[in-house]
Amino acid sequence: MKITSIFLKKTIKILILLCILGLMAVYFFAPKAKVLHGILGGENLYLEIADTSILHEKGLSLHKPLAPNEGMIFIFSSDGKYGFWMKDMLFPIDILWLDSEYRIVYVKEDVAPSSYPEVFMPTTQARFVLELPAGFFKKHELHLGDTLKISR
Repeated sequence: MKITSIFLKKTIKILILLCILGLMAVYFFAPKAKVLHGILGGENLYLEIADTSILHEKGLSLHKPLAPNEGMIFIFSSDGKYGFWMKDMLFPIDILWLDSEYRIVYVKEDVAPSSYPEVFMPTTQARFVLELPAGFFKKHELHLGDTLKISR
């Protein structure tokens, strides 16, 4: 009986250690989101990069709410009229379409998750799309033609 108890205690300790090592491996080796730094409306922004079709489709779906200086930038390989919807979104956002020079060419403010399945399309072609916290456009007194400045 005593041998079984000692064996069980050692087995539990080994399993706990393996779990801790596994969690550490996930934390240290999991791919981190690529981030682009920029300035818009005097605000330093940290923008997660969506530059593949898989990331374009996922976007901010099921993402935690954004901090006031966080967002996502969708990078497309060519100009187009890219439509966006609020599938699986948990919070409202402002959507800004930018041309190849990072100038705002179209905006849709305060888009609510409840608007799904509506698709929001710009009236002009864009190369980039920004998703920012709802109210960002108004709070920073932005206008069409304002430019996102990229920090390299």
